[in-house]
Amino acid sequence: MGVPARVVVGARDPVVPIWFAESVAAALPGARCVVIPRAAHAVIFDAAEHFNAAILDFLRETGHADAGKLPQTGLRGR
Repeated sequence: MGVPARVVVGARDPVVPIWFAESVAAALPGARCVVIPRAAHAVIFDAAEHFNAAILDFLRETGHADAGKLPQTGLRGR
């Protein structure tokens, strides 16, 4: 793929098993899989704060130092 990647999956996802998300990350050079605890398939809604933290960490790790200055989405976990 040639670009940084992060695979995010919920630990309780009934659609995408953790092993599959990990295998996708393993197939992408330099990618990493992040498992969000207590989240199902709708990770962005089930655990918005954990999801946002994972994405902000990814942006910082890939040289986007201004990631902390991104506007808040207003999403909250259910």
